[in-house]
Formats: sequence, structure tokens, C-alpha cells
Amino acid sequence: MSTAALRCNRQKEASMRSGNPQAGFSYLLLLTWLTIMAIMLLKSQDHLATELRQQQEEQLLFVGDQIRNAIKSYRGDAGNTDGKPNDEIRNKDSCFPVNFEQLIFDKRNLKSRFHLRRLYLDPFTQKANWVKIFDSQGRWIGVHTSHKGQPLKKIGFSEDYKNFEKAKSYQDWAFKVNEDISAPLPEKCQK
Repeated sequence: MSTAALRCNRQKEASMRSGNPQAGFSYLLLLTWLTIMAIMLLKSQDHLATELRQQQEEQLLFVGDQIRNAIKSYRGDAGNTDGKPNDEIRNKDSCFPVNFEQLIFDKRNLKSRFHLRRLYLDPFTQKANWVKIFDSQGRWIGVHTSHKGQPLKKIGFSEDYKNFEKAKSYQDWAFKVNEDISAPLPEKCQK
């Protein structure tokens, strides 16, 4: 090997051993910054997931209440505040509805009524797969979601839904009207 090549190799070895005292500092700083950013992204992801679930809960409360009010309106006691059947404002046909179509387009009277604007989707499943609630005689009195998650909201419900504070699952959020044993049975209400 020539002396020039040896000298060049020795200079490289010397510079490697002595090193630059600041070499790698930028790399360490970059790794620290990336770690902090990853933690912040994970935290924001949790926050976004919680926020989405809160919005779904609010939507569930709105939609469930719309369906409950539509059933109540269908029966003709929408103006009743005590929840008991009111013969003065009830239609001559005091049936409970049998399906959602009857709530959307009620053809029982001369003038058609629309108790429900549309068939709402369950905010958790994004499907119209509501679980219907029936009384002991098979009358449809309400709905609940099929989603089994645990509610975030525990307080601050309206008076009609105070029992939701004890709910262990969203399925316990039952949007229903009061039962009426004097109402006609479903087979007499099919139209």
C-alpha cells in the first residue's frame, strides 16, 4: 500500500475515534420529537373516539325519542302529558302501530298523517335494525338499540328517561310508551 493511502486510512480512523461530539444529537432529538408526537396522536385518537360515541349517544336519544313520540302520536294521545290514554283526543282507532310504515304514513283517517318523518337508522349500527319492545299481549310499545356497549352518559336525562341513569348497556335505553291493556290487539290493527 502506498504511503498516501496509509495516511488517508489513519486520518479516517482518527476522525472516527475522536468523533464529532455533536454527531447524533439531531437524531436523538428527532426520535424524542417522534415519540412525543406518537403519544399525542394516541391521546387525540382516544379523545376523538369518545367524542364520536357521545355524538352517537345524543343521536340515539333524539331518534329513540322521535320513534316513541311517533308511537304515542299514532295512538292519538300526543297531547297527553301524564302518559295515560286520553279518550278526548284519541282517534277512533286507538291501536298501537304494527310496523314502521304505519308511523311514516298513517292512512287510517281521511287525512293521512305522518307521525315519523322517515325510518331512522340506529346511530351505533348504521342500520334500521331497531329491536321492537312489545307488551304482554304483543302490542308494539317501543324500541331499543341492538348495540351492547356501555353508555358514557350517566346523568342529565329528561324526566321521561330518568331510568337511563341506571343503564348498564345501550340496550337498557328503552324508548317506549305506557302500556294500555284496553287497546285493541295487534291482529285487529293490521291494515
